Order: sequence, then C-alpha cells, then structure tokens
Amino acid sequence: MSRFYNDVVVYDGQGNLQIYGYPTTVFPPTDFHTATWVAGWIYIIGNLGYLGDRTIGETPVYRLNCSTFAIEKVTTCGEAPGWIHKHRAVLSHGQIHISGGKIWAIQQDKPTLVDHTEAYFLDLEQHCWHRVEYKSIFSDPHAKSFHLTKYESFLEVPRHLKAGVIH
Repeated sequence: MSRFYNDVVVYDGQGNLQIYGYPTTVFPPTDFHTATWVAGWIYIIGNLGYLGDRTIGETPVYRLNCSTFAIEKVTTCGEAPGWIHKHRAVLSHGQIHISGGKIWAIQQDKPTLVDHTEAYFLDLEQHCWHRVEYKSIFSDPHAKSFHLTKYESFLEVPRHLKAGVIH
C-alpha cells in the first residue's frame, strides 16, 4: 500500500530542511495536488487521497501561511471542479485557474477516475468556484504558477520569501 503524508517540507535554498507535520483533522494526507503561492499564502488544491476519504463533487482546498506555517481548510462556494488531482493551476488576477488532471466521478453507477476536461477558477477574494471556457485559462501572458510537478508533498517557498521565513 502506498503511503503519503500530511506534512510540509520547507527548503531554505542552502541545504537545510524543516518539516512541519499536521494532524489529519487539520490537513489530511495529500498527494497529486497543486500548490500556488499568493501574497504570503500557498493555496493547496486537489488531492487523490485514500479511496475512503474521497468525496465526489468536493474539491479540497487548503492554504498555508508562509510566515507561521499554520494551515487551514478553505471553505469554498460555487460550482467546484470535483475531487481533482494531477491537474494544473495558474494564478491570474486574483484567481487560481484549474485545468486538466483527473476527477473522482460516477460512471456506469460506479465511482471511478476520469479525465477532467473542463476548466474552473477559484476567486480568491470570495473563495468561490466558477466554471469557464478552457481557452480563458491561458489567456493571461503574465500568469504565474508555483505548482508542484515532481514532489507532491514538497513545498518550496519562493526565493524572495526565503529570508526570515525559515526558523
């Protein structure tokens, strides 16, 4: 059985690591998510997770305070993408746009993983999801993404935050 974790690993760029562990009631074991830096926070969206922990139609959203390393669940509204993982996240104009990946859905009366072919964005002011046309995700040439691609449970603080963040 595979095992994944509910921790945050901070690398200071000089070879030092600090690991923050969280109770599963605060931050459940999470894998195949995106982590997007937004003004002192890292928004953690999606999760494959353990089979019994998945909820069809729900999209897990957490955020990590980059100063205190406190983590909190973000309550969202609107039409969410669903239980998504292995997706892409792009920050643009106060919104995190989500595309691609896989979602946990019902097909032929059974829960299964299916390709996610629609696009959504999370409005960070209202924490509300909106479904959009796919082309709008990549329309902003200034969009920035700090999502994870290789190490699902490894969050690296952006370079300009490293000073004074690691204790």
